[in-house]
Amino acid sequence: KLIIMGNANSGMKKYEIPFNLKEEESMYWLGYICADGCITNNIKTRQYRLSLVSIDEDIIEKFKKFLGDRAIYRKRIQRNISEIYLNSKQLVNYLEKLNITSKKSLTLNPNIEFNRHFVRGYFDGDGSIRKKSKECKFTTGSVLMKNALCNYLDTLSIYYKVRKHANAYYICIERKKECLKFLDHIYSNSTVY
Repeated sequence: KLIIMGNANSGMKKYEIPFNLKEEESMYWLGYICADGCITNNIKTRQYRLSLVSIDEDIIEKFKKFLGDRAIYRKRIQRNISEIYLNSKQLVNYLEKLNITSKKSLTLNPNIEFNRHFVRGYFDGDGSIRKKSKECKFTTGSVLMKNALCNYLDTLSIYYKVRKHANAYYICIERKKECLKFLDHIYSNSTVY
C-alpha cells in the first residue's frame, strides 16, 4: 500500500491509498471504478478527484468504508442518487499509473492483471443479467477493454458474442449454462459484490 503524507504546512494527515493489487477488495473496486468511476485530473484548476455516483446506497457505503475517513459522502435530492468522492492528486496519479484515466470511456485499457475480483467489479458496474432471456452482458466503449474481457472469457472457455452499437461494445454470454458458469466463477466465495 502507498502512504501519502502532507507537508508540514498543509495540515494533512497521513493517507494510505487503499489499493493493493494482491487483495480481493482492491481488485473489485478497481474493476468497479473502471466501469462506473469518474476521475478528474485538471492541472489548470487543480482538481484531482475520484468519485462514484449510484442509486445503490449499499455500494456507496461499501466504497466509502474502503476509501476511509477522507472520503466525502453526498446525497443528492433528485432521483435518490448518492455520491462518494475523494479529492487526492496522489490517488488520481496512482490510478493513472494503472492506466485508469479521466477520459476512459473510449480508451480504457487498465494495466492490471484481470482476475475474477476485477472482472466482478467491472461486471457489477457495467454488466447486466437478463433473467428472461438468460443472458449476461458487459458493456464498454473501449475496443481495448472489449478485447481484454473477451480474452478473459476465452481463458474460462465461456461462449459469448460481441455486438456493437454506436460507440458501445456488448459482450453477451447468451446460453444459460454459460451464464451460470460465468456467474459462479466471479461470485463464488466472494466477500465484496
